[in-house]
Amino acid sequence: MAGEIPDLIAEVRTGTGKGAARQARRESYVPGVVYGGGKDPQPINIKYNYLLKMLKKGRFLSTLFNLKVEGQEDVRVICRSVQRDVVKDLPRHVDLMRLRRTSRINLFIHVNFDNADKAPGLKRGGTLTIVRPEVELEVTAGEPCPKAWCRPSSVIS
Repeated sequence: MAGEIPDLIAEVRTGTGKGAARQARRESYVPGVVYGGGKDPQPINIKYNYLLKMLKKGRFLSTLFNLKVEGQEDVRVICRSVQRDVVKDLPRHVDLMRLRRTSRINLFIHVNFDNADKAPGLKRGGTLTIVRPEVELEVTAGEPCPKAWCRPSSVIS
């Protein structure tokens, strides 16, 4: 399971711009764009409920996906950003970047601090100051990730 690349299913969006994006949202889709890889940007639609489910699983911004679009060959992508509604915090737009096996990308891996309350220094009145809650990694897209980094989040005990 760790070496398996999950699929991201999408449809081609015929129009571009504000009107086409609004039409997609009315039809329960989230508009998006796939760019990079030496090809022209491609507008896509992703089903709203499907995308929401993927976002709630976690690690969406640091997961390599196999993008499946009907009538086109599969391509590896990584999410670069998800624009959200200001009030409802629901997805409004997705930007995906095409990758080759030799592409170098920067990933931000979230770090959790488990058992901090059991640390001897904190028990004696010390404080834990978190300067950066995430670690930046520069990786090659074709390399498998080490098992410690493939967990939902890296843990420092």
